[in-house]
Amino acid sequence: MPTMSGMVTGAMRYVNNKTTQRGNKVVDGGNGSRQTSGMVKRNEGETVSEAVGRSVKVARAVKGWTQAELGEKCGLGLAGISRRERGETPWTIEDLAKCAAALGLTARDLVPQEPQPGA
Repeated sequence: MPTMSGMVTGAMRYVNNKTTQRGNKVVDGGNGSRQTSGMVKRNEGETVSEAVGRSVKVARAVKGWTQAELGEKCGLGLAGISRRERGETPWTIEDLAKCAAALGLTARDLVPQEPQPGA
């Protein structure tokens, strides 16, 4: 039987090998199963909402949840999570807090780090 640590590592490996529809690499921040503040870095030209969506997608994958499962747990539904993960619908503070709580995180954990100039 696989351990929780092994499942998380496998989920992160899976997520890290996926790209979004816009071709952005999905990243985990390099810290394994525990996300910390700004678990993804915001890509140049990417909106904050798109980067938050990537963070939520990574955290959801670590839990092994589908978009429908997260949507049910935070009250946004499948379509609401899907649109937000893709950056098509902006995140409200309330929606972000609900999803973070469902994922066992804080909203701060899901807010991206700003890109460093020249990086």
